[in-house]
Amino acid sequence: MCRKIKKLEANKEKLESKNSFNRSLRSILVFCIVAILIVGVFSYAKNEVVTGWHGFGIVVSLFFLIFVCRYLNPRIKNLVGNIESLNNAIEGLKNKAWEQMKPLNELYDWGITTNMIHQVVPKLEFDNYVHEGRLSELINDYGLADLPENQSVVAAQSGEINDNPFVVAQILSQDWGTETYYGTKVITWKVRTIGPDGKASYVTRTQTLTASVDAPIPVYSTNHCLIYGNEAAPNLTFLRKPSEHSGNDKNGFFDNRRKKRAMKRLKKFSENLDDESQYTLMGNREFELLFETLNRNDEQEYRILFTPLAQKQMLNLINDRSIGFGDDFTFNKQFKINIITAEHLNSQELDTPPNRYYDFDIDRAEATFKRFNCEYFKALYFAFAPLLAIPIYQQLRPLRKIYGDKEKHSSTWEMETLLNYYGDSNFRGPNFETQAILKAKNSERLGRDARISVIAHGFYSKERVTTVSVFGGDGNMHNVPVHWREYFPISNKSSIMVREYESKELADGDQSVVDEFCDIVNNLSGENILARRNIFSSIIRKGN
Repeated sequence: MCRKIKKLEANKEKLESKNSFNRSLRSILVFCIVAILIVGVFSYAKNEVVTGWHGFGIVVSLFFLIFVCRYLNPRIKNLVGNIESLNNAIEGLKNKAWEQMKPLNELYDWGITTNMIHQVVPKLEFDNYVHEGRLSELINDYGLADLPENQSVVAAQSGEINDNPFVVAQILSQDWGTETYYGTKVITWKVRTIGPDGKASYVTRTQTLTASVDAPIPVYSTNHCLIYGNEAAPNLTFLRKPSEHSGNDKNGFFDNRRKKRAMKRLKKFSENLDDESQYTLMGNREFELLFETLNRNDEQEYRILFTPLAQKQMLNLINDRSIGFGDDFTFNKQFKINIITAEHLNSQELDTPPNRYYDFDIDRAEATFKRFNCEYFKALYFAFAPLLAIPIYQQLRPLRKIYGDKEKHSSTWEMETLLNYYGDSNFRGPNFETQAILKAKNSERLGRDARISVIAHGFYSKERVTTVSVFGGDGNMHNVPVHWREYFPISNKSSIMVREYESKELADGDQSVVDEFCDIVNNLSGENILARRNIFSSIIRKGN
């Protein structure tokens, strides 16, 4: 079926190419006909003598006209009909192909990627969605701080590795940047000059004065991170960033000179007893150089964490650019919380919607499936790699705490991923001029359902004018007006109704519970009923 479609599409491209050529040729000939006629009309209007060239031009234009009417137009019409017939045939075959692919497309679900990863790495277990129990565990047991109002979770996947919890998240942040606004003013003045004849005269000079004003402007960015909880070295904090000295290719003469200078700097810092730092160089100087952590606060716990084996494995990871991604990661340990950010993780989509693989072409669907899941696994594995390089992180298992029924319900992080899946345009108010940061707030339980409050944070602006004094060529100061915009915070409240399911089979197979949820939502003037992961949801109120 797909071969027939591809063959017909190839034939269609050939016909479209021929049709494009014929249309272009017709346009050129029509232009020539019109040009010849215009020249003839102007010649007649000027009573010019009719020459042989005029007669030749008329003959040529008549020939072109006949060629267009008798050959090109029918050919173009025939090609258009053939292309339309091919389009209909291709569309019909695609519909049949979609029907044939329907059983396969229905097998995809939100957890297919994580299920495959779990089969490859059994100790890596994933949650169906980020539930309240997982988030409570990270916050209460490991000290994870909740996100501030200027951050929202766009996508998240939680789970545990060796019973230690983790969340991989894509976070949208709003910060403040600076925009430069410019204003201009034209000034003129007269200058007295002496001409060659010795006489005085006045010349008018003109100058455009330019002024600028820097003003704050909200800027938005997304960042991916891996948040991992482990009780090993619970008092230790440090921040490690990618090193400019990493990589097996950094062994040239100048690279070695730079490494020696850097090592002297670390040694000098280690020997300084005047500051409060406890930093003491370890025996593996290459590790100290490439995994530089001058800000670590506990030397004893640091050595418990980074044993000689851990140092060796971390160096192998940092220097490897053939299998992995090399030294592209930042390692931030804050007591029991470890945060890994990496360039390669930022370029990987974390959401795994089933429709990503939908296709009528089995070969293309297979290629898409393999490519995305291989890229996802590689990106996730090498995000975990700095943690896996530390043996004690694999050996230490936590004492589990039970959070009761809360564990079954979606967390605020999961709700925020759902809100961002809808899109901020569904929650912004009419005066919003910027992107919105969506925050999921308190929930109201209604039996098996919950109503989640949503607050969208954004900005509106007002125009301002600032006059800036600029020195002009006339020797005077001039006030140049600069128009700029001042941004003010604005928010909008709304809510959504959600219902979670324990399994995809219940959500997709039991239509009665789906209909029940739809009836409840419709009674609340709901709209945009959407199923994501194991959660059904609907916006039920906006703008209040």
